[in-house]
Amino acid sequence: MAQVTIYLDGVPERKERPQFARTKTGVRTFTRGKTRGYEARLKDAGEKAWPFAPMDCPIRLTVTAVFPITPSWPKWRRVLAALGKLWHVGRPDIDNVVKIAMDGLNEVIWKDDAQICWLVARKFHGPAPGLWLEVDMLDDTGGVTATTGASAIDGDAQEG
Repeated sequence: MAQVTIYLDGVPERKERPQFARTKTGVRTFTRGKTRGYEARLKDAGEKAWPFAPMDCPIRLTVTAVFPITPSWPKWRRVLAALGKLWHVGRPDIDNVVKIAMDGLNEVIWKDDAQICWLVARKFHGPAPGLWLEVDMLDDTGGVTATTGASAIDGDAQEG
């Protein structure tokens, strides 16, 4: 019943689109440098949080992306953001933030991101920008989860 929490300081990054280059033998696809660097930081943080072999079980992943407060906002908006009550509506898209987290922790926390069966993701503004990842091992029989007691089969697995 493991729970792993990973925190990466700084503004959360998105998974960038791959780049393509023509070669004599065809087309080569590669990941851009900014994405590779952020995935490497995630991998380092993951290895510190989980120094064991990658998990080989169903997983619940909770992603919380906290973005900086813009100083030019009116005071009421900055106060809401400081309390963590202001959603980040805009780029990067939440799916791209989740994708970079999932890819960055492949073969570190889990063997493959296909093991993630339950995903919760949110993004908002706050005083300390960063990316929080909570990883829970799920009961591999499809029954009760390791930390919540909710049953995925009963339909109790919705989280709001």
